[in-house]
This record gives sequence, C-alpha cells and structure tokens, in this order.
Amino acid sequence: MPEITLKIDIPENLEAILKAILGGQAAPAIQAPIEDEIWGIDDLCTAFKMKKSKAYSLTMQTGPGSMPRFKLGRDLRFRKSEVTAWFDQQRVAE
Repeated sequence: MPEITLKIDIPENLEAILKAILGGQAAPAIQAPIEDEIWGIDDLCTAFKMKKSKAYSLTMQTGPGSMPRFKLGRDLRFRKSEVTAWFDQQRVAE
C-alpha cells in the first residue's frame, strides 16, 4: 500500500484562535507565511547582471546541479532563494 505524506502549516497562535472561537471572543489575526520571491527571466538577468542568452543557456542544462527553475505555463520562473544559493554554490565549485 503506498504511503501518503501531508504537510500542514499550523499557525503559531492556533491555541489563541481556538480559545477565541470557543469563548466568543474576537480571534487574533492569522499571519500568512512569508513566501519566497518568484522571479521571471528579466528579474534573474537584472539581479545577476547577465544577458538573456546566457540565462537561457544555463536553463537548458538538466540533471543534478542544474539551475533550479520551474515553468508557469510557457514561462520560466525562479525562486530567488534557490537561484541565489545555486549561484553561490557555483562560485564555490570553481
């Protein structure tokens, strides 16, 4: 039988929220987690001062150690933290 893993983000103040709901008090505001910034190809090129042709050639490489990216429809997207860490790793490897 396959195993299923679920990730559930529970707010730190869950107990206060439940007490407010059950006690009839106003519930404290739930803070949304800070999301990682998502970049397009132009943002990537601006941040790392590179031409689009170089950025596209880096994204053509596949396999372990390749630049982290994902597609949203037809467009490439990059998570700022992942790409920054990848560039730092490339600099160390040289």
